[in-house]
Amino acid sequence: MNGTTSQKFVKLLAARDFEGVAATLASDAHARFLLPHGLEEHAGRDPIVGRIKSWFESASVFELASSSEGTVGLRQRVSWRFTVVRDGGSSEVIEQLAYLNLGHQGIEQSDLLCSGFQIGTGIATGYEQVFSAGALG
Repeated sequence: MNGTTSQKFVKLLAARDFEGVAATLASDAHARFLLPHGLEEHAGRDPIVGRIKSWFESASVFELASSSEGTVGLRQRVSWRFTVVRDGGSSEVIEQLAYLNLGHQGIEQSDLLCSGFQIGTGIATGYEQVFSAGALG
C-alpha cells in the first residue's frame, strides 16, 4: 500500500463508509487515539472502526471542511477537519491528525491526535470544548 491509502481512508471516512474504512485497515491493525480525555488503544480492525464509528455515525450534518496529507519518513501524515451537527445541537468542528504505518494489507498502525468537538467560531468568548466520543469505559 502507498500514500493513496491515506487519501482513500479520508475519502471513505468523509462518506461515513465504515465498511470501506475497515477495508483500508490490516486485520491486525493497532491504533492509539490521544483524545481530550486521554489515551485509548485499540487492536484489530473491528474495534478500531467501531470506535471511529461511535464518534461520527449519528451526526445529522457531517461535512469535510479540509484535509491534508504528506510523508514523514516512512509514515503517512493525514489530517481532516469535519463540520458536524449532533443531536440537533449547534454546529461543531472536529480536527484529527494521524500518522499511519502502511503495509501490504493496509494501514497497520495509526497514531491519532483529536481536537475534540469544538463549538464556537461565532462565539465572542472564543471556543468552547465539547467532547463526547461515546462510552469511555
